[in-house]
Amino acid sequence: MLVGVAQPPVFAMPVDPVLVRDYAQAAEGLGYHHYAFAEHVAGRGNFHEAFAHLGYLAGVTQRMELVTCMMLLPLRPAALVAKQAAHVDLISGGRLRLGVSVSHNELEYEALGVDFKSRGKRIEEQIEVIRRLWSEETVDFEGRFHTIHTGIGPRPGRQIPIWMGGGTQEDAIPAPRILNRIARLADGFIPLSSMDPARAPELAERLTAACNEVGRDPATLGLEGDITLQDKTPDDWARETAAYRQAGAGYLMLRSRAAPAQQIEDLRRYKETVGI
Repeated sequence: MLVGVAQPPVFAMPVDPVLVRDYAQAAEGLGYHHYAFAEHVAGRGNFHEAFAHLGYLAGVTQRMELVTCMMLLPLRPAALVAKQAAHVDLISGGRLRLGVSVSHNELEYEALGVDFKSRGKRIEEQIEVIRRLWSEETVDFEGRFHTIHTGIGPRPGRQIPIWMGGGTQEDAIPAPRILNRIARLADGFIPLSSMDPARAPELAERLTAACNEVGRDPATLGLEGDITLQDKTPDDWARETAAYRQAGAGYLMLRSRAAPAQQIEDLRRYKETVGI
């Protein structure tokens, strides 16, 4: 299991590049595999702009995989995302994993002039377009949301992994139509941080069923667990980690809302007690 960290949301309130750098480098120094962060473009709260932040992280780290968790893809033009992601992947030495999802915030879509009701269909078409732009010199595509008769350059030289999220605060396991989309289009799935790790077997079963329904080998769909460290003991960490490992998760994300120094100490203790 590849264990990474989620950037604490407090690091964007206000933006403190030194705090972000020190945290990312400390996590990398401890041997953690990946570094993830959330985004919103508009709305309440403070969030880093995804591609600007990815460029910064690529410059202050050397080894860790960089993960958007989640980029709200329908808010952005697909060709622009393909170009920006390709550039980040190239300057980071192939370290990008693009986690994408939709937002449940209708006001965010309104602010960006994007139709909220079509966001599900839009993200499906976007993923197809983006993957083709990464692999083809010239793309000829005419769909519901995109008309493209051109290409981007430079291309990343690989298919950057596209993982998806889903679920709601009422039920962290996605609805069947979302599971179907994940099974058809995603390289992997990352659950909401609010999901109880005890539900990991149920989540894995539903993902497997969705893959079987669309004729996909479930073993080809990655799964990342997500556990919170603060206010828990190492025994809690070990139990929740084991739940995801037994469910077949190949990745795990650790997160915390404790003070930065305490978070680093928790990451050190997790490594010593549970292992990475």
